[in-house]
Amino acid sequence: MSILIVEDTEVTLLLLRNIAERTGEKVICAGTGEEALRLVDEHPEIRLLVSDVMMPGMDGLELVRRLRDRPEWSDLPVLFISGVSRKEAVLEAARLHSVGWILKPIDRPSEVLARIQGALAHYPPRLENPAQAQRRLGISQPSYVEAVQAFRGCMSEARENLELQGELDDSLERSLRESAATLGARALLSALDGNAESRGPRVKREIAALQAALDRVLTDADAAPKA
Repeated sequence: MSILIVEDTEVTLLLLRNIAERTGEKVICAGTGEEALRLVDEHPEIRLLVSDVMMPGMDGLELVRRLRDRPEWSDLPVLFISGVSRKEAVLEAARLHSVGWILKPIDRPSEVLARIQGALAHYPPRLENPAQAQRRLGISQPSYVEAVQAFRGCMSEARENLELQGELDDSLERSLRESAATLGARALLSALDGNAESRGPRVKREIAALQAALDRVLTDADAAPKA
């Protein structure tokens, strides 16, 4: 999971990055709305946008409008930050389904951290912790790795199916749902339950991010000392 911070004032950006890193999540930074749009295409794992409202060029509200027009990002939680709280801007932020508003200057980092943590809670976990999943399922680490490899293969097939047909075959969707439920991939299940218009793009984005997460699980398993 990653947090994208968009802020054109370097000092504020550095402070926000420091605060966001306390969540334990990866933090990605952009100085403009245009740069942020490029970054979301490179990082399907982004789960929260923290954006300044007033920026040169594309402002934060326009950035979020453009993201909301893209089905795969229509549900992305957004926190706006601004030195002013004009009624019009606050109403537009609400219309864009933002989950909060942070006033600058930032002089209470603990409150900002609490808002970020609260915003992250809008998304279900991408993947259950491997050790927890093994205990819940009552399986060994090698068996868990075998299940992860099978799940990854199922997602690759689903991604190809979506690319070719725009929707999942029923049997493939059942396999994907069952595997996701077994391994605790709740964010993928949420995407599969999305509305018809955004479901395909959201599922593709979630699959891309989840495959990267599973690759890390497999890499960690290879690096672990063998009993």
